[in-house]
Amino acid sequence: MLVDRLNPSRHHAALACALVWSLSLATAPVVSAVTVTGLRAVHHDGQTFLSWNGLRGHGWRYRAYASTAPMLSSLALVDATHLGQVGDSSACDRRISRLLGAPCSFRTDSAAAPLPLDGGLFVITPDTEQPRWYAVTADSAGLFEDRTMVFGANTLAQPLNEVPALPAPVWQRDLGLIAGEDRVLWGGPEATAYRAPLWPVASTAFHVGVLEGRPGGPLELGAHGRGGSFINSLFGAGLAGETVLSIDDYLDNVDQGDFYLGYATGFDPSRDDNQPPTSGAITPWTERRVLSLMQWSAARFQHDADRVYCMGASMGGTFAAFMALHHPELVAASFVFVPKLLFKYTPDPSPSIRSSLDRMWGQIPTDLPVLGTGTSIGVWMDGRDQARAQRASGSAPIMGFVGRNDVVVGWPEKLPFFAAADSALAGGYWFWDTRTHEASRTAPWAPMQDTRYLGRFRRDRSWPALSRCSANSDPGDGSLAAGDTLGQINAFVEWDTTLTDQPSYWQLTLRLRDLLSGSGTMPAPESLTVDVTPRRLQRFRPLAGTPYVFSVRRVSTGRGAQFGTATADAQGVVTLRGVKVFKAGSVVTLQTPGFDAVPVPAGPATLRLSVSRQPLSGAGVLEVHWGPGAPGTVELFDISGRRHALSGSPGPEAISRLPLPAGTLAPGLWFARARQGDRSATTRVVAIR
Repeated sequence: MLVDRLNPSRHHAALACALVWSLSLATAPVVSAVTVTGLRAVHHDGQTFLSWNGLRGHGWRYRAYASTAPMLSSLALVDATHLGQVGDSSACDRRISRLLGAPCSFRTDSAAAPLPLDGGLFVITPDTEQPRWYAVTADSAGLFEDRTMVFGANTLAQPLNEVPALPAPVWQRDLGLIAGEDRVLWGGPEATAYRAPLWPVASTAFHVGVLEGRPGGPLELGAHGRGGSFINSLFGAGLAGETVLSIDDYLDNVDQGDFYLGYATGFDPSRDDNQPPTSGAITPWTERRVLSLMQWSAARFQHDADRVYCMGASMGGTFAAFMALHHPELVAASFVFVPKLLFKYTPDPSPSIRSSLDRMWGQIPTDLPVLGTGTSIGVWMDGRDQARAQRASGSAPIMGFVGRNDVVVGWPEKLPFFAAADSALAGGYWFWDTRTHEASRTAPWAPMQDTRYLGRFRRDRSWPALSRCSANSDPGDGSLAAGDTLGQINAFVEWDTTLTDQPSYWQLTLRLRDLLSGSGTMPAPESLTVDVTPRRLQRFRPLAGTPYVFSVRRVSTGRGAQFGTATADAQGVVTLRGVKVFKAGSVVTLQTPGFDAVPVPAGPATLRLSVSRQPLSGAGVLEVHWGPGAPGTVELFDISGRRHALSGSPGPEAISRLPLPAGTLAPGLWFARARQGDRSATTRVVAIR
């Protein structure tokens, strides 16, 4: 499952932090409980960081307490709040030590030095603005907790002023040979006005890799494969100014990761012997962390909220696909490799993954609810159900690459997903080839794996969701003997992103492209048909039950090739059936009934319109250049399609100049249209005061 490829030194450093203290204390006996010393507290970015000197010996358990009054004696602990507990050397960062092959400790602030490896650390996310005192006690295996309070040693002499805020991941280090920063976000069961609880265990550290871009640039969320790390997915899509957050999904047990979701009540992420739950609910711990990090990025890097993209492979590809399905209101598009898409699909090709899913989420028939979703795990993590659930508003587009020889997440599950996504008008592109689970870089469709394609999509720009394309390949029946070995869905068709989205009409140009593979070019047909569903409409808003008119014109000639009607369904979704797309391009126009002042591409005739200046302030002149033959008619329309009178009328001359007197046009967008025989030309007129 796309795991970290550890070098030999990392195998010997798997317990690097443990070695630091165990080698030095190997002969030291477990000692009697004594008082903690050197307690320090610092508050910033909505979190409080407690650190202290580690006690001599091993097997210690440290307990953190908070109070709104000084804790002068052990009696004060009765009314204090027990926040949680940590073990030996909690200042040691075991996760990054394993990944880098050297012992590393945490920083409590980007400007602070790393803590001692054998020191203690506990992080709290307060929910109220008030001064608080803190204390830390200790006990060792088989002994009672030493609740002695020593002012200024294990309990604060002065209160700490805390201000709730959205927690920020703390810079720990630059990664050196690997471009980017390593930051750590702490989470626990605390709920505040700024975020939901992030983990059932207090003071849990989560790594996130960061590549800082420019303000206003896109944000890319990277995700890694099961058993890998955030270092594997710390790279960008190649878009200008991009900021990248590579999010670590790590469980310190045999299950390795929770597929960027979370797990059920009672699951212990530190144990290998969890049993499948039969009751309770699944808490989306990891998904909450992703959303919290997105909020932080918006404040810290000021990324463009309309250009948030997700990328990943294997478990990370699953993350990217389901972010597009679960959160199209946040995600502009996703680029995915070899994802698992149907978690209740049977038979599961990977028994080890199924066993992990059973331990974290329950067995398939149990179908536990997922908190905050209003549905169950069987529906929430089934791509078919999610595509259907998003049919009315549309999911974010997905560009996906999968393999027929992938025996980890499986090829047969992809076919029912393809069918469901097509019927739900989800759009997007899908490619399949002979790749295995680990071979995406050298797979036949590798030349098409250009992540910069994500830049075509924005949340504030509409796009055409394609379905029932006549040039789709045949995926077969799920067996390796059936279907096309090298295949695609919708991939021959693309569009100009300079489309028009106005209250009365929606227009774009569709084109056909050749596809590149490792074995050569797969040429596009000269023409094809495809259903087109406008998605993410900004100004053109279809009304349920309303019929709309659409037309298709060849780019090469400007002449009409197709005319039809499309009625918006009960959800307000309108689909243009069987649109003819030519290799040189087709201009597709969808408009409200009775509105026919839509600009069309100029054909070979010379008929054209121009305005003396744009924008028009005061008087102006509308100039019409007529083609061969008698002059035709000129009309003026407002944005709603109502006709307005023009001063003067065309004469016999080849060029007509019609005045637009000052004050005639109200501020806004207007259309002027000239007709001459079977030719027409339209131009926009922008009027201002």
